[in-house]
Amino acid sequence: MVTDSTIANNTTQQGSGGGIRNRGTLNLANSIVAGNSAPSAGPDVAGAVTTDNGHNLLGTQVTASGPGDVFTDNPLLGPLQDNGGPTMTMAPLPGSPAFGAGDNTGGPATDQRGFARSTGPAATSAPSRRRASSSPTMPTAAPARCAMR
Repeated sequence: MVTDSTIANNTTQQGSGGGIRNRGTLNLANSIVAGNSAPSAGPDVAGAVTTDNGHNLLGTQVTASGPGDVFTDNPLLGPLQDNGGPTMTMAPLPGSPAFGAGDNTGGPATDQRGFARSTGPAATSAPSRRRASSSPTMPTAAPARCAMR
């Protein structure tokens, strides 16, 4: 199970699956898997997504269909850096489709950095399932309010 995770800006030199190469069961929830690269098809996920629990931000070549999923090849994430907290993170940039795309129901009270997060399903101004363009027009918010964990 991949949940509350960001898998972005990874590269493979052979085949497909720059983000995830799945040869078994893959369950996704509240995660970003986009912006990866591979020389063959399937830059973000090679293999099937077995269960899509929804509220994922996925590359356009990923075959999945969960509630609240957003599809884009550019998740508009900043570089891996110190954004506060004990580990480096990739903060969503202004206009990122990650804002409002997740669901914090049942999730931890704080994000990876230790900042409080909103609770419950995140509100969006767009339909719950849509394909985002490379320059989305989603409303912006501070990284601590981003629904992806």
